[in-house]
Amino acid sequence: IGGARPGGRKSPPPLSTGPVRAGKVDCTSYISTYVRQTGVVAASKASLSVLVLWIAITVGRLVGLQDQINLKKQPTRAIFAHLAAWLLTGTVGMFATAVFPGQPWAFWTGVALYGLGNGPCVGYCYDLVNRMTVATEEGMSIVMFGLNFGASLVPYLTTVIWDYTSSGPGVLIWVTLLSMFIPMPLLVAAAMVGKVD
Repeated sequence: IGGARPGGRKSPPPLSTGPVRAGKVDCTSYISTYVRQTGVVAASKASLSVLVLWIAITVGRLVGLQDQINLKKQPTRAIFAHLAAWLLTGTVGMFATAVFPGQPWAFWTGVALYGLGNGPCVGYCYDLVNRMTVATEEGMSIVMFGLNFGASLVPYLTTVIWDYTSSGPGVLIWVTLLSMFIPMPLLVAAAMVGKVD
């Protein structure tokens, strides 16, 4: 992210890991409260929603890890394409939950697809950073800023919007959806500016 490339050129930030991390922290922190407040499923299943989320994240990470191993000698554009597919998976999951807010099937499907899609994304982002930039202290500082920003400020803002506006618990679904959607146009911009092979 933002390190100098060979030949002295700076590369574009291939993707901020902040939104991806923000959605994960947000969803993990507040999904059980969302269940209790919306009644989309029985309140007794609130803790089960966190379990389903993290099982899906873990499966996504394992599948993504194997995929990244297989992509090791592939051109950078392959990483872009696979990361976009994972981001789209998570986006579709949260979109289903947003479009059918009172439907238990949409909730469980959405949480599972979101977790599956979100799980491997940070690994792909690091792979892109390593392929598109030269490792520098400045570059790693930017990466860590994105991660910490995503893990702290966005969940805080979610609770502020949840508590002090009329959006209520639905804000969790939309913020989580945006955390998977926003990186996709950033990927396209990074690929265009970075002249990806």
